[in-house]
Amino acid sequence: MGYERVLRLSVFHFHKTSTTAARDYMTELIRKHGLKNVRRINEIEVSLGRYVRWATAEQVKVADTKVNIAYEIGFFELRGEIGRVDVTSTGYRAVLLGKIPGKWEDQLRMPLIKLLSR
Repeated sequence: MGYERVLRLSVFHFHKTSTTAARDYMTELIRKHGLKNVRRINEIEVSLGRYVRWATAEQVKVADTKVNIAYEIGFFELRGEIGRVDVTSTGYRAVLLGKIPGKWEDQLRMPLIKLLSR
């Protein structure tokens, strides 16, 4: 398990529990998986703190985390995962957590998410 995955899982844990529980969970994952790079550990701890402050200040209303999606097209089935689903004043919002890849707008998952949200 890598540092980014530990951060993502800790964010999910925050939404299901509390800030303290998410920090404790992160610490346990770091220990359990033998992660040793002090610089990277500090980065993900800081990132979790920034995320928690932002989510708290914005009063994000999370409906669910780690939502699996699937859409059948003939004998194909397209699958994916949405990191977080929020409730907004106009409906729902799908949130993909992680680093923003180049040309993300052209990725297949963007129209798939839009299709499934109808």
